[in-house]
Amino acid sequence: MRFKHLQRGIRCGLTWFLASVVPSLLMAADPPQGLLQFKLTKGHGIGVCEAYLKRLQSTHFDRPPYCGRPENDSVPGFSFLHRVPLAPEEVATLVNRVSSFAHTGDQFKADRAEAARHRLGMKPEDRDRLIAIMKSDLPNLMNVWRYDPPVSIENNGIPENLVIWLGGSAIGSCGSIPSNLPEPFREDQWALVLTKDSAAIDVEKTLSLFGHPYPYSVVRPGVPDRRPRLVGPNVGIFEYEGVDYFDTFFDFFGDFDNRRAHDDQLLKTLGVFMRKDHVTKQMCEYTVSGMDLGF
Repeated sequence: MRFKHLQRGIRCGLTWFLASVVPSLLMAADPPQGLLQFKLTKGHGIGVCEAYLKRLQSTHFDRPPYCGRPENDSVPGFSFLHRVPLAPEEVATLVNRVSSFAHTGDQFKADRAEAARHRLGMKPEDRDRLIAIMKSDLPNLMNVWRYDPPVSIENNGIPENLVIWLGGSAIGSCGSIPSNLPEPFREDQWALVLTKDSAAIDVEKTLSLFGHPYPYSVVRPGVPDRRPRLVGPNVGIFEYEGVDYFDTFFDFFGDFDNRRAHDDQLLKTLGVFMRKDHVTKQMCEYTVSGMDLGF
């Protein structure tokens, strides 16, 4: 584990998925409950920041907020974004590529490994079985969705082929308390821009929109982490007064300015960002506390 129990990245391989993820569903505990308290710490007097604080405070969370922020248009100015789940076949096409991208930055690494297996006459991974499992129980395995109508994170009127990807861990579902962890499990939720045919990740576009301005985290002095680094590991999307924003909790390696590394408070710090004219700007920041949420 890289720090405490925070896990980064989607676990890889269809074989791993079939052997590990499905059995773990039987062990996952119910998500923790608690009274959440949000505090605005950056962005006082900014309309979207004050309004989003009201939205957070009025939202019912059935899981810790680092597992995602539900849609809520009860506060004036917010639009309800319609989440459309990807079909099982679409998820099966992407799962290895998302995993490879999250772990190495090379989304086609697993494809090349599978091609090598085929050349050696080895049995290919069982995609048909994976699709069958997803058709029967995809919502309990992972949550992967796009928006309809699609959003324009660049705020230039041109929508992105964007998906949000949450799930695929053998540890358990986000917010559950598996038997081997003392606290609720945290799981990454990534925003990914896909190619036009939705068969692969548009890596350049994804990193331009959601990548951290300091691309690599440092695992230990002198040793960079070569995996792609997003602004944060729990990305969500919302629209306020016709402008699209994204939010995320930070991870242990630093905030948007690459400060506060290894500060435990970062794990309960939520930032809001706006993308305009090819520049990402942090607008707001909140801290959250609550009962039984691992904070």
